Amino acid sequence: MELNTVRIDKPAETNFILGQSHFIKTIEDLHEAIVQTVPQMKFGIAFCESSGPALVRWTGNDAELIDLAKRNALTLACGHCFIIFISDGFPVNILNTIKAVPEVCGIYCATANPVEVIVAETEGGRGILGPPAPEGRQHVEREGWRRALAFVQQAEVHLRPRLGRGGQVSEIGRQGHGFASGDAAGTVPRLAPWGSLTSRLQAIFAFRIHQGWKQIKNK
Repeated sequence: MELNTVRIDKPAETNFILGQSHFIKTIEDLHEAIVQTVPQMKFGIAFCESSGPALVRWTGNDAELIDLAKRNALTLACGHCFIIFISDGFPVNILNTIKAVPEVCGIYCATANPVEVIVAETEGGRGILGPPAPEGRQHVEREGWRRALAFVQQAEVHLRPRLGRGGQVSEIGRQGHGFASGDAAGTVPRLAPWGSLTSRLQAIFAFRIHQGWKQIKNK
């Protein structure tokens, strides 16, 4: 048996889901599951067959993400594995739906981080063992960091309706309340999971600065 690593080739911020299935109809059911759960999500899926001509089957609604999925599936070349690249959403938005698809056996990872996949190869074929963590964690979080995170979690409850998708500050002033929601004026903003603690703090600080500027202008 040989062990090799295969690096997932993707843009730095692109999220993907890598999983294992067991049936040729996987590709159609994954497509339907995503569309029904998050209609606005862009995605590309590729699935490696494990019998017959052993083709890489694919589907999706975004040409670039479909191309990413096909190229990475060909490189992995492990029977019954599937890979989904997404945008306009996060894995957490669809992960439970993907797990509930009857053909899906399991999920190896769902992340935007750099990933290398450990692949075992024998005379019988290739199979995924799993992705190692990008780096070992050697430090315990500090109390100050915990307090900062607690502050952000409390503040975001009040700020998220005024922020754009992904916790990033969107165009200022369009809707008259300081921040646009990212949707049409007057509609309820879509709430998506936030990014890193740093991006969340940046959004909050930007909001506070903007509010302070409005108070100065009104004086």
